[in-house]
Amino acid sequence: MLQGFSAGGEVGGATAYLLESADPARRGRVASWLEASMGMANILGALAAFSVTAVLSTDEVQSWGWRLPFILGLAIAPVGLYLRRTLDETDAFQAETARRAHDHVHDKAPLLEIFRHHGRSLFVGFCVAVLWAVAVYVLMIYLPTYVQHPDTFNFSAQQAFGASLIGNIPFVIGCVWFGSLSDRVGRRLSLFLSAALLLVLVWPLFLWLKADPTLSTLIIVQCIVCVLVASFVGVAPAALSEIFPTGVRSTGTSLVYNGAFTLFGGFAPMILTWLTQRSGGSIYSPAWYVMLAAGVALIAIPFLGRRETAAEVTTVGYPTVTNEP
Repeated sequence: MLQGFSAGGEVGGATAYLLESADPARRGRVASWLEASMGMANILGALAAFSVTAVLSTDEVQSWGWRLPFILGLAIAPVGLYLRRTLDETDAFQAETARRAHDHVHDKAPLLEIFRHHGRSLFVGFCVAVLWAVAVYVLMIYLPTYVQHPDTFNFSAQQAFGASLIGNIPFVIGCVWFGSLSDRVGRRLSLFLSAALLLVLVWPLFLWLKADPTLSTLIIVQCIVCVLVASFVGVAPAALSEIFPTGVRSTGTSLVYNGAFTLFGGFAPMILTWLTQRSGGSIYSPAWYVMLAAGVALIAIPFLGRRETAAEVTTVGYPTVTNEP
């Protein structure tokens, strides 16, 4: 739970900042860099894990070598502090601050306000974010470890992390491409088609890997999986951030993201263990978990609205709500 919560600690603010800094016609493309950058981090993480498992013996890795990637991860701290100290607020946020000062609105905490007035957006956004969390955790973070188990696919650590390293390259490209595509065809259509593809393709990919458990098949499956995940998570940041007004955008996005990642991402290993036991030891429980999350998202996506940012509104007051085509 702590891992799931901390992993999304900056997502709400980062998404809001990207969205409000972007040209209205290119928000999907700009916001997609949030997940594209995660793919770049995954590449570095997979490279670190691949290097450690390639250089050290299994006993050395289990004894002390597993700590090395975590030590390297500490490098993010000074970067985060630098960004926090140097970035300016967006024009949309400054306009909202001025509006509240003009209207003498000082007593509404964003957290209280969002539960009082934006409960529907929170619920719908959370249901969509469930697939975001499950797809990332299961198919990109957990899968390289899962395929190493002797009772599943019995790949070596080098093979699993090597395939993950390769798969994250099309993931990065895919996030930006699908985010750009959503600017033209709409967020809801993009998310719906992506969730449908995840629903129908994940299980056949697992079946293929079981029928032909070779390194080449693992690499191909990992690449296809990463593209499928990119088609959803490359669009999700803009789609979920747009349903909240500027005054509570960061808070709302953080709640739906952190809630989904804490409950359905952080608990993923426990849930998958339970599904495996309940199914008599089936190796396809990760696919079923993703399919279940995709079903939840497919029900929620049609109810996603779109809310203009303050930068697009010429009148004073809260941005108006419009339905996206």
